[in-house]
Amino acid sequence: MKSIFRTGIYLLVLVPGILFAQAPRQLSYQGMLTDAEGNPVDGTRNMTFRIYDADVGGNELWEESHEMVV
Repeated sequence: MKSIFRTGIYLLVLVPGILFAQAPRQLSYQGMLTDAEGNPVDGTRNMTFRIYDADVGGNELWEESHEMVV
């Protein structure tokens, strides 16, 4: 009887959190931009970010470009 009660309490506590869980709406990124020799670059650079539906030969789902000061 106690195990059924305990299971019921766990479900009451855990299920609402699972039902309202959502994937984040933002994708954070950071990195270091270097030249071919591995030296850090500076100045203004254009960067384009893309998301594909497959690792190789996939279709582009999203693209966004930014001009960044590095």
